[in-house]
Amino acid sequence: MHIALILDGNRRWARSKGLPKFLGHKKGIDNLEKILKLCAQDERITHLTAFALSTENFKREKKELDNLFFLIERFAKNWSKFIKHNIKVIPIGNLKLLPLSVKKALKELQIKTSQQKKLIFAPSIAFGGKDEIIRAVNKIIKKNLQQKISEKDFQQFLDTKNLPPVDLLIRTGGKKRLSNFLLWECAYAEILFLDKMWPQFSELDLKKAIDFWQKTQKNFGK
Repeated sequence: MHIALILDGNRRWARSKGLPKFLGHKKGIDNLEKILKLCAQDERITHLTAFALSTENFKREKKELDNLFFLIERFAKNWSKFIKHNIKVIPIGNLKLLPLSVKKALKELQIKTSQQKKLIFAPSIAFGGKDEIIRAVNKIIKKNLQQKISEKDFQQFLDTKNLPPVDLLIRTGGKKRLSNFLLWECAYAEILFLDKMWPQFSELDLKKAIDFWQKTQKNFGK
């Protein structure tokens, strides 16, 4: 199964503890590493996509963005952990928006983990669902394709062309919206909204979420 995560609530968690936003983001990344390890150990999970930084997040103040870039780069440079747990990493998003050092770190992480097979992890960085679709359309225009485009054809121009559709979308933080995340890929996903902040999301929460998905009847409109 393919699980997608909206990692919401890092800043609010930090605020509730009287901590700076930076430590909320750090705690969020630490928790993501823990959940990644758990997913790699679960035979049911083949793909995990995590909303780490949206295109809209670039409107935040420079200091917070610089801190986020620092944490993402550090996360990417720790590629030995991904190899240890047999995790292949395929970053998605409008990566050209990122600082050069972050882009290099993500590219190296992708190369270093390219032979791993247990879990495919797609960190969504500088990602927006509408932006992804518009970029796909522009790629089609650039290729000057004249024939009629099918859904399958269109999929090949998306960031997620090598990923299956999302089966289960989990959003923490109490908000009940997609926030422009994987709009195409979540067409038939089951969606689970949790009040817990992302740093509080646990192994038990992951298990309950998978149980929820397994008990839900899926008929895809039939």
